[in-house]
Amino acid sequence: MLPPPLRFMDQDVPWKTPVTYLGVTIDRRLSMRHHVKRAVGRAKGAMNALYPLTGNILLRVKLALYKLYVRPHLTYAAPAWYSYTKECNRQRLRIVQNINLRRAVGAPRYVRNATIARDLRMESIDEFVARFTKGMFDRADASQHPHLKDIAPWHSRPPDKYRYLRELFSADTTNTGRDARAATAATTAGRLAGPPPGPPGVSPGGA
Repeated sequence: MLPPPLRFMDQDVPWKTPVTYLGVTIDRRLSMRHHVKRAVGRAKGAMNALYPLTGNILLRVKLALYKLYVRPHLTYAAPAWYSYTKECNRQRLRIVQNINLRRAVGAPRYVRNATIARDLRMESIDEFVARFTKGMFDRADASQHPHLKDIAPWHSRPPDKYRYLRELFSADTTNTGRDARAATAATTAGRLAGPPPGPPGVSPGGA
């Protein structure tokens, strides 16, 4: 049951759930699923609008268009809500990026999404949000304005499963994807280079 509607300037203000504030759709449970659905819809709309223009342009231009016109819809105000949304909603955001990258390179279905992202050196949605969030907090903490310093401070953990906003750019979050791509690239380079040379007079295949 919702309480009676508020009155403002002799007019009733009805209760709504969800409600959109400054471009972020907030529901009563802070699941952010309504916002993710809205963000995915807008990102797909931008994808479809740009698709006729990406026929015969350079790959770097396609990636730049994605970063400029599609990804901002997925990550708008992400430092404020990304830690509250569930993994299934985050996966919906990742799928949109995967579709964009596959379209950009024209990859067949059997090529893994991780391989495409690695070859294009494209950071994941999680890594981008972590970097974006860290930059925001660093600028806020270094600001001369007292109302921006120590924004969203650490405090006692509430009795729920939500992560702190500052935990979005923890060392594990930002380094895991980067280290995995580096390890994969090193392995691939080693395979292309072949086995290391043996002692003089000994062939790589044995005696």
